[in-house]
Amino acid sequence: MSIGGTFWLLALLGKYFTFPAALGIFGVLGVGVNQAIIHIEDFMIFHDEQGMSVIESFRRSIALRFVPIFLTKLVTIIGLIILAFKDAVFGSLAIGFIGGLIVSFFITLLYLPTLITIVTKKRK
Repeated sequence: MSIGGTFWLLALLGKYFTFPAALGIFGVLGVGVNQAIIHIEDFMIFHDEQGMSVIESFRRSIALRFVPIFLTKLVTIIGLIILAFKDAVFGSLAIGFIGGLIVSFFITLLYLPTLITIVTKKRK
């Protein structure tokens, strides 16, 4: 889904999908997976080890990690904005990375808890 953010922002700004933009997709996927792993790991600690409910476990996980993850993504986006508009070759990489970061941030906050809630209910 975060790949959609890459294409969305490239299209919105009228940039072409180039090879550097494709490299940006791989970067976005790596960052998104790391963010998801952090949330799932915290979820497992709260749910399995501390016996909290599924929803409360995700609330605690998101509350614990929201500010550090948000600030990291914000600083990355601010740094990439300069590259996006100053460099003709790697501008598409930066724009694609920015779009993917924005979408992956919301995916991990909304989609991941919903998916795990559904999976854990079916498992029980």
